[in-house]
Amino acid sequence: MQLQLKFVRLDLDYSDADHHFYRAERLYLSPYAGEEAEHFARRLLSLLVLFPRQVAMNLHPNPGKTPDLYIQQQDQHLTLWCQVDMPAHKQLQKACHQSDEVWLIVPEQDAHELQREQKMLQGSQAKQKVHLLTLNDEDIATVCTMLRASMKISVWCEAEQLTLTDGVQSITLPLQGQGRYLH
Repeated sequence: MQLQLKFVRLDLDYSDADHHFYRAERLYLSPYAGEEAEHFARRLLSLLVLFPRQVAMNLHPNPGKTPDLYIQQQDQHLTLWCQVDMPAHKQLQKACHQSDEVWLIVPEQDAHELQREQKMLQGSQAKQKVHLLTLNDEDIATVCTMLRASMKISVWCEAEQLTLTDGVQSITLPLQGQGRYLH
């Protein structure tokens, strides 16, 4: 389903008691032209997982060549590269060479690809940079139903899980365990 929104105003309340990080912030997010709702939902979930790190969403998509989310230093060096689709092996190697840390936050159906990439990276220095997290289809679908031009989301991060709600629906993402988060 193609997303019909030109921008999203997100009022975000974020609480991470373990790391003493609390923030209330208004964000303006822009979906890519022609972006599917499921893809934008994965980018939004990735933003929420990495929010305390102050990541930026890429406004100019170029699949495989640029990250979906990133952290860039003043000297243009990328410290974090995040993709929400499984990249080709060459693209993953490029991301590892161009950044200090790579995050792949992908749908569950890409789990077999994650295992293949893990085997290909086995023994290389790049493996130390790559963090893998899968999102289940139900959570992605729930976030799709939350998408509006004006949204209010509350997020709690505790005990290696992220819980978010819009006041009507809520989801909990495990950030470790069950083979979902590798490192």
